[in-house]
Amino acid sequence: MIEAKVICDSIANDIRLTSIQSKAPMFLDAEFEKHRRLSNTSSNSSSNRAIPFLKMLDQGYFLPNDVRLNQPGMQGDLLLDEDSKEEFWNTLKDIYGYTSDKLKEWDKVHKQHLNRYLAGFYWQHKICTGTDWENFWNLRVHPDADPAMYEVAKKMKQAMDESTPVELKSGEWHLPYTRLEDHEYVTNFGHENQEEYISIIEAIKCSTARIARISYNNHDGSNPVIEKDILLHDGLLVDGHMSPFEHVATPMRMNVDLNCNPLHWEKGVTHMDRSQRLWSANFFGWIQYRQLIEQGAA
Repeated sequence: MIEAKVICDSIANDIRLTSIQSKAPMFLDAEFEKHRRLSNTSSNSSSNRAIPFLKMLDQGYFLPNDVRLNQPGMQGDLLLDEDSKEEFWNTLKDIYGYTSDKLKEWDKVHKQHLNRYLAGFYWQHKICTGTDWENFWNLRVHPDADPAMYEVAKKMKQAMDESTPVELKSGEWHLPYTRLEDHEYVTNFGHENQEEYISIIEAIKCSTARIARISYNNHDGSNPVIEKDILLHDGLLVDGHMSPFEHVATPMRMNVDLNCNPLHWEKGVTHMDRSQRLWSANFFGWIQYRQLIEQGAA
């Protein structure tokens, strides 16, 4: 089933920053990545190079519920009848079954190769974070969108519409995959029946690591270990894998002199648009953790 849920929802200075996790067919990834204010700079996805081949098979596979009749043009208008759709599904199941069975015979070949050949069937988990969702809704929650893309975008919008953002103040942080109690400490951080307090710096690192895994838990389903999260964060930083650092953010100071020298802008600000709005990469009104790192302020 295509799914979507809000992972973290924050608001500051009347500017909302929302992180949404989706489960959708992997082939839709290119559709997401066209939206540069969302996906191209602030998205992370489950990788079919990281998940073992048999575990990928265990996750099941995608069958399109909305199937259109063949006709000229990019978008079909008429639905295939239910009997024909059932026959089409059976064909897809045969293709999937035959291909997966043949690939199982090649267990000496690394998963980064095997997983590629079922990309049309696999599910992908993705987290997107942004302050500007309108263009995405306008193009993807639209009858002309790919039917599967329409379904996932519709569920993402519904999840966001039903979510209430938490108001944050200067110095507080938008931290996906954490439970933030206040601006100083995180309590019960990812552990049931365990009292554990960690600093905001540690919480930022753990959030970044969990974004990289697209989950509260590890790839094997086990509970996260704070020390391992921090090690993953530090390893990502050393190796230059920076996209997971783009979702964590803190409110931008808004009472600034917009006519001042850009060298005097708040750390993390990257540019000003023609409406004199300050941005941190693709976030309006919020400072990205990644930009603080790249500007030497974190």
